Amino acid sequence: MDNTEFDEIFDPTRDKGIHLFPGSTMPLPQKVERARVDYIIATEDPGQAGALRTAMLNKKDQALIDGDLLLPSVPLVVENFTYEARLPRVNGKLLLSGASGRRVRKRLLWGDRAGEQDRMTVAQLTEAISRPNAVIPTAQQPREMLEKLPFVIEMKNATNFYHFTSETLIYFSLYRKFALTGPIHIITADPKPPSAFVVESIRLFYPELLDRVSFRNKEIAYNRAIIPFNLQHYFSHLRDLASPPRETKFVSGDYPEPQYENMKAIAWGARDEALYLHRVGAVEIPSETPIRKRIYVGRKSGKSRNIVGEDELIARLETLGFKTLYFEDYTPLEQAQIMQGVDIMISGHGAGFTNMLYAKKGATLIEISHLQTARHRFGDFHMHAGVSGARHIHFFADHDFDTTDGLPNMHKDGHVGIYLSENALDRLEGLIMSLIQRGAFLKQKLAIDALEAAGDYAGIIATIEGDPRFLYAYSDVAVCAAQAYEKLGNPQQAARHYRIAQFVSPFRSKLFRNVVLSLIAAGDHVGAKAEMKRFRAFAPGISRNFESENATLLAALSDL
Repeated sequence: MDNTEFDEIFDPTRDKGIHLFPGSTMPLPQKVERARVDYIIATEDPGQAGALRTAMLNKKDQALIDGDLLLPSVPLVVENFTYEARLPRVNGKLLLSGASGRRVRKRLLWGDRAGEQDRMTVAQLTEAISRPNAVIPTAQQPREMLEKLPFVIEMKNATNFYHFTSETLIYFSLYRKFALTGPIHIITADPKPPSAFVVESIRLFYPELLDRVSFRNKEIAYNRAIIPFNLQHYFSHLRDLASPPRETKFVSGDYPEPQYENMKAIAWGARDEALYLHRVGAVEIPSETPIRKRIYVGRKSGKSRNIVGEDELIARLETLGFKTLYFEDYTPLEQAQIMQGVDIMISGHGAGFTNMLYAKKGATLIEISHLQTARHRFGDFHMHAGVSGARHIHFFADHDFDTTDGLPNMHKDGHVGIYLSENALDRLEGLIMSLIQRGAFLKQKLAIDALEAAGDYAGIIATIEGDPRFLYAYSDVAVCAAQAYEKLGNPQQAARHYRIAQFVSPFRSKLFRNVVLSLIAAGDHVGAKAEMKRFRAFAPGISRNFESENATLLAALSDL
C-alpha cells in the first residue's frame, strides 16, 4: 500500500449505504460471563516459564470489561458493495466487518510506517465517540423483496477448518433464522477451489441451503446485497454497555480509544452470537455417532507440528480410559457429535479445537502448546469455550526446536512442534488424575492428614507412593512427601519431592529455597548450585534476599 494513499473507514452510524434487514435490531453488545480458561506452565526452561506467566498476566490485564462481550450479528442490507484485494467496501469506504474486519486495520498499519493512516482512522472513530448514540436505519422496502437479495458471506481461507467454521459457516444460521430466500454467495480472494470439507460442512449442517450456494472470487460487486454484520470492529461505538470498560494499559477514562491494541483485546473477550445459533442447530441433528467420554485427538497431517513424546503420552492415556482418534477420519458433523459426548479431550494446538463449539457444558479440553503458540495464537478458541460452556486449559510445554539462539520465528520457522519432557508428561497425567480421580485424591488427603497427626511419616510416604500420580496433580501432595522425608532424615528424597512440587507450581519461590537447602543438607553442592541458577532465573529479587540471608551456608557453592 502506498503510504501517500489513505483509506477512509466506513462509519455504520453516520455513512449512507447500509440498513438493517426488517425484523432485526441495532446489534448492541451484551456483557456475558467470561469463558472458562485456565493455563498450566510445564516447560523446563525458566526463561520461557517466566515469559509465559507474563504473557498470561498481560492478557488478563488487557481485558476491557469484567466478562466477555456477546456480539449480536444481524443481516445488513448494503448498497454499492465491493470486495477487492480482500477489502470489503460500501460506497468506496472500508467496512470493518466479517473475517476481514480486524485484518483490514492490521493491513493498513503494515503499510503505514509514518503512522498517518492510523492517526486518520483513530481520528475518524474518536469523532464518532463524541456524537450522541446513533442507530443504523431499518430498510423500508418490502421484506418479500429484500429477502431475495444475494446473501454474501466472506471466506478468508478455503482450506482452514477453523476459519471456515468460525467465520463463514456460522452465518448460515442467520440466513435460516431470518428465512432469507436469495442465493448464497461465498466470496473469497483465494483463486483455488474450496477444500472438500467446506462443501461437506454446508451439506451436513445446512442441507436445505446447499443448492443455493456458489463461490465467487472474481469481479465481486453488488448494487445491493445482504451481509452478516456485527459491531466487534467498531468498539468505539459501544457506549450502551451495562458497565463502561475498565481501565487497562490501553484504556483511560470511560471508553476505550480506538487503537489497534484495543481491537485485539476486545477480540480476545468477544464472541459472535451466530456461534450460538449455529451450535443450537448442530446439536439438534440426530446422532448415531458412538459416545466416547475421554479422547486424545492425534494429527495425521502437518509433520511440522509433531509432538515429541506423543507415543508415551498415548500409552499413559490408554491406562486412564482414553481412546485415540483422528478428526481427519470423521466428517465435520461426526466431529461435532463426538464432542457432544466428551468429558475430556486432549490434543496439540490445532484447528480441531474449533469443535469445542459443540462440546457439552462442563467438558474439559486440554490444548497442548508452547510459548510460540501463546504469543501468536492465544485466544483463538476462547469464543468456542464461551459458547459451549466448556473449560479450556492451555498446557504449555516446550518447543521441538533448538532455542539456544532464540525462540522460533513464526514467519521463518513456521509453527514448530511440541516437546513433552518426562516432567511434562507426569504433570499432564497428574492434571488428568485431578479431573477423573478427585474422590480418590480426597481419600488420600484424609489419610495423610491422619498420619501426620499421628507423626507416622513413613506411613505418609507409603500412602503417597501408593499412587504417585497425585504428586504431579497437586503441589501440596509433593510438599507433604518432602516434609515427611525431612522428618525421616532423607534430604535427597526431600529435594526430589520439592522439585516435583516446584514443577507443578513453578512460581512458589519458597520451593526453590527448600530444594537448595535440602541439596546442601544432602551434600549435593553441585545440584544446589544448579538449583540456585534456576532460582535466580525464576525469581531474581527473592533469590537475592535468600542469598543474603544464607550467605554463610551458600559460601561453599561459590567455590564450585
